[in-house]
Amino acid sequence: MAPRHLVEEYLGQLEGQGYLADRLELPLLDELRSTRIKGNGAWIFPNLGGRDGTFMAAWWYEGVLQNLSIAHLPPGEARGKGLQEQLAQASWAGELEGWLTSDPIYHLVTDEATAAQWLPLFDPAQAVEILPPLPLQELAAQTARRVATNGSSTNLLPPEYAGRYRQQFMDRLWMHGLGAILVLYVLGVIVYFGFVQAASYRYGKVQDRLAELGPEYTNTIKLHEELKVLQDTLELQYAALDCYRSVADTLPTELTLNQMNFERGRKVTFFGTSPTEDRSKVNDFNARLMDHMNRGQRLYSRVNPPSGQQNQTMFSWNFSCDLKRTDVTE
Repeated sequence: MAPRHLVEEYLGQLEGQGYLADRLELPLLDELRSTRIKGNGAWIFPNLGGRDGTFMAAWWYEGVLQNLSIAHLPPGEARGKGLQEQLAQASWAGELEGWLTSDPIYHLVTDEATAAQWLPLFDPAQAVEILPPLPLQELAAQTARRVATNGSSTNLLPPEYAGRYRQQFMDRLWMHGLGAILVLYVLGVIVYFGFVQAASYRYGKVQDRLAELGPEYTNTIKLHEELKVLQDTLELQYAALDCYRSVADTLPTELTLNQMNFERGRKVTFFGTSPTEDRSKVNDFNARLMDHMNRGQRLYSRVNPPSGQQNQTMFSWNFSCDLKRTDVTE
C-alpha cells in the first residue's frame, strides 16, 4: 500500500512534533471501496485529499483490482499531457501483464465542478463517464465500521513501531506517576516544615509568656501557702477554745477531764477519770460530743469509742476525736 521508507519518514516527522501515532490509514481506501465497480475500465479520483492535480487511478478488469497508482500532474497546459502519459503507462503495463484485454473506459469519480476542470484533460476519443462520489458522512461511517471490524489489516503502522510507542507510553505514564508522587512528597515536606515553623513560633511565644508569668506564678504560690498558714493559725486559734467549750457543754458532772492533747490541729484526745459506778457516763459524754454543734455545723467529723483502765475505785478513760477542718482550696 505504501513504501516502508515513506512510512518511516512520515512517522519521524510525527515524532519530531511530539506525537506518537497508534495507527496510519490511507483515506483513499474507503473511497475506493465505496465505489461500485461495473465492468472493466479505470476509475479516476481527481484532486485526491484536496490537493489540486493529484489523482488516483484504479484499474479493474474481470472484477479484480489489477493496478492502483497515485500521481501528481503539473499545473498549466502540461497537466493534460501528463495525465495522458500516466494513463498510457498503465495501459502498456496492463498489455504486458495480460490483464488489459480491451480498450479501457474511464470513470471520473468527482463532483460536477471538478469534472468540468478535468474533462478537457482527456482525449476526445476516450470514453469518460462521470460518477458522483460518496457523501462525506457516509464515507466517514464506512471508515469507522472498517476500523472497528478490520482495523489491524489496513493499519500502515509497522508492528515494531507500535510496540515501541506502547512502551514509551507506559514509561511516560510511570514517569508522570513518579513525578506526581515526587511533587506530592515535596509539597508534603513543605507543608510539614511550615507546620514545624508555625509550631516553633507558637512554642516560642508560649515560652516568652511563661517567662513573663513565672514571677507571678511564684508570688501566687507564695500567697497561697501564706493563706494556708493564716487559715490554719486562725482555725487553731479557736480550735482549743471550741473543744473546751464542747467539753464544758457536754461533760457530765460525775466525770473529770484531766488532760486534752492536740495533734497537728486535726485531732484531739481527751484523758479523764470517773468513779467506777459512773463508768457508763463516759459513753454518754462520747455520744454527746459527736452531736455537738459549733457555728451551725458539727465540731467533730469523727468521735472514736472510749477506752480505759479499771482499778478498785476509779476508771481512767480516754478517746480521740477528729476535728472538722476547712482546708484552703489547692
